[in-house]
Amino acid sequence: MASQGTVECEKIVDKCVLCRKVDGKSYQAPISPPLPEFKVQRNQPFSLVAVDFAGFLYVKTSSGNEKGMVKTWISLYSLYTCCSTRVVHLDLVPNMSNEAFIPNFRRFVARRGKPCM
Repeated sequence: MASQGTVECEKIVDKCVLCRKVDGKSYQAPISPPLPEFKVQRNQPFSLVAVDFAGFLYVKTSSGNEKGMVKTWISLYSLYTCCSTRVVHLDLVPNMSNEAFIPNFRRFVARRGKPCM
């Protein structure tokens, strides 16, 4: 059984901020959950792809005939994201129709390769 003096000393040490920092436990990071299977496998970039549209960009081109003449139009862009490496591929699209997306996707496949299904 501890004496009254020992109990008082323990109370003082427990309240001491410096003693808590010196004697305290260090932070333990939580165990991270297992990664999804497709992120663990070695794949080529853009073999697993997510596609999204984002907008609107003001695209400017200067005409060669007159100085200062600038043609401006609004365009969307398609955003291809690799699911395993998080690499991003951006490409301009005139609108969000199927007729505009299919040539855009063909351009992507020609440049980056066909994604797996």
